Amino acid sequence: MVGVVRSRVSALVALVLTLGLLAVTVGRPAAAQAAAQTPGAAQAAGEQTSASQTSKEMVVGTYLSPPFVMKQIDGEWHGLAIELWQEIARRQSISYRVEEYDLEGLLAALERGEVDVAVGPLLITAHRERRYDMTIPFMPVSLAIATRPSHDATFLAVARSVLGSLGTALLTLLAIVVAFAILVWLLERRRNPEHFGGGVMQGIGDAIWWSVSTMTTVGYGDRTPITLWGRVVGMIWMLSSIVLVSTFIATVTSALTVVKLQPPIRSLYDLAHVRVGVVQDSGTADYLSALGIVARPYGTVEEGLSDVLARELDAFVDEWPVLRYLSQVRYSGELTIVPQPRARGFVGFALPLDSPRRRQLDVAMLEVLDDPEWEDVVQRYLGS
Repeated sequence: MVGVVRSRVSALVALVLTLGLLAVTVGRPAAAQAAAQTPGAAQAAGEQTSASQTSKEMVVGTYLSPPFVMKQIDGEWHGLAIELWQEIARRQSISYRVEEYDLEGLLAALERGEVDVAVGPLLITAHRERRYDMTIPFMPVSLAIATRPSHDATFLAVARSVLGSLGTALLTLLAIVVAFAILVWLLERRRNPEHFGGGVMQGIGDAIWWSVSTMTTVGYGDRTPITLWGRVVGMIWMLSSIVLVSTFIATVTSALTVVKLQPPIRSLYDLAHVRVGVVQDSGTADYLSALGIVARPYGTVEEGLSDVLARELDAFVDEWPVLRYLSQVRYSGELTIVPQPRARGFVGFALPLDSPRRRQLDVAMLEVLDDPEWEDVVQRYLGS
């Protein structure tokens, strides 16, 4: 009896162990299959989320800044930055609408999250990178200064510039005139008292008169040397004066040409003591502030350039492509643009901080910039 019970218990234990092993064997593939399906499901969910973000209409904020951003009479947007964004949106199948701001309002809206991307020539700076997500740069730019043409300078300013350049030459010429006059007076005062006689002051004064009239090739003949050495010195002076007068005239002409061709403001360091304007909250404004240059803020470039022409400002500083385009299209012949090649930077678009779209837009922008057709767009707006 006891043996029968033991055998049945052993059989029961064996059955339980067999069922347990079978359950483990069957459960492992199911778990593996479930685990294999989990990443796919996550990936599908991610793709679905990405697709929903792509299909969502984006709010594109921009501000007027020719030739990067311009608006036609019918409300259509165009320009270098606008065409870049349109091509990015086309390649990424992005649906969007454009909202217009001034620069200050656009940056504020971007920080509040009311705008998905800010399109325009936004100078990339460390300050902006801390507040927004800046895209890769789409163009290097240098700063430039817009001033009134040099012929608009006053007579006093021109005279001051010329005299400052010619002061040494003029004093040297006068010294040579007096030196030849004294030399002739010393040689002629005793043998030729009629022309160079009298007291010291009178004799030297007559000699200076002779020296000046000889130098200018007038030669009245009322004062002439008669001694051998006096005439030798006179001939030397005649020949020398031709060279000296020619050199002096050439120097005066050169100085006047320089004043004519070069505006009084030639670099950013000349702005410290003149009235300067800049677009408010722009990267250029930050740059000038770092240099210690106090500038008057403006809402747009056009407002600042209008004040330059109205003599309310002496200079206006902005990106060179912007000033060059406006000076050619809207202010032809009215402004002088002075490039500043050492003050360089890069411009790009901006997104809200930690935007998930940044990488997507960077890749698309690189594809557009690598396309040869982009060079044609740049030349169309900026020239070769």
